[in-house]
Amino acid sequence: MAFDGITIAAITKELKTSLIGGRIYKIAQPEADELLLTIKTTEGGQKRLLLSASASLPLVYLTDNNKPSPMTAPGFCMLLRKHLQNGRIVDITQPGLERIIHLHIEHLDEMGDLCHKRLIIEVMGKHSNIIFVDDKDMIIDSIKHISGMVSSVREVLPGRTYFIPVTQDKKNPLTLDPASFQSTMTAGNMPVFKALYGFYTGISPVIAQEICHLAGIDGDLSTAVFKESADGSTMLDRLYTAFTSMMEQVKAGDFSPVIAYENDVLTITLKTAKLATLASAAEFDILYQATLDSDAVVEGTGNINSATLKYSKYTTVEVSATVYTYAFDVVKTDASRNSLDGAKFELYDAQTGGNKIALVKDGNFYRKATPAEIAGEGFE
Repeated sequence: MAFDGITIAAITKELKTSLIGGRIYKIAQPEADELLLTIKTTEGGQKRLLLSASASLPLVYLTDNNKPSPMTAPGFCMLLRKHLQNGRIVDITQPGLERIIHLHIEHLDEMGDLCHKRLIIEVMGKHSNIIFVDDKDMIIDSIKHISGMVSSVREVLPGRTYFIPVTQDKKNPLTLDPASFQSTMTAGNMPVFKALYGFYTGISPVIAQEICHLAGIDGDLSTAVFKESADGSTMLDRLYTAFTSMMEQVKAGDFSPVIAYENDVLTITLKTAKLATLASAAEFDILYQATLDSDAVVEGTGNINSATLKYSKYTTVEVSATVYTYAFDVVKTDASRNSLDGAKFELYDAQTGGNKIALVKDGNFYRKATPAEIAGEGFE
């Protein structure tokens, strides 16, 4: 499923349910374009919110896993700690059906006065960003600085006024009315599904095809059919009804997650009412990855990892792969090449810009800490 405006609406609802009223306890920046907020909820629990402005894979999600951070926090992280540490999340909103989430945060300034600021996450592919603004929409800072030399549409720099970039004059699908919908859908000559995601904000090609299917219309038909066909007006009415029905579900927060994981079994359920357009011969690629645990065989014949896929009532497919891991000795010596007893080491990952690798002692060896061990911070 595309990371479109409807997906963002579902995420916004989940975050509102989980985080409203919570206080920001920790702020970390594990990657150059990523934040990890630890939030103490009103129920007394703790949640972690990961915000990524990665150009290749921007993400917003709640996680139980901690991540190691650089020894010295980047400037943007330090700024957020100064302003938002112990701040309270008072609201989480999405403007229209934009791929944008606003975290509304109140905090006390140096004088003890109550202030309101927003942390804005824009999930827009290579244009993704995390922007920190004050109550007058002035940009305080951002995780990525965008100058006028990079973008002629909008500068994202401290001191500039924040605004949502114009999305090619697309319309807000949450404020549809019959007259404007008719004029929009009959203005050009293109496939119906392309008109839907081309003229309306937050609609992906997948959702556009779904709307056409629910309306009983071939999404590849030209929009000219609405004017030239004898039943074009009826078809347009059906399309409007299907579109507005889906938007009412979005406004009501009626979302149905369809992936569940329990007891080492991942269940993927495709609901007919939600994705009815799937053909009977549709193909799915299911990719997974596994992490070796402390019982893994070092070197030798390797470790066989197996997974079983069951679908329909009778079909079972088993796949397996051999994964290898290796041990090596690290010895610290003095200038005369004599071993230094009791020497300790810290390892850093060059691929992530020098993030510290969390290690745990396992017998006479050290190994990389698991996510659960990192979350418990019981590592060296």
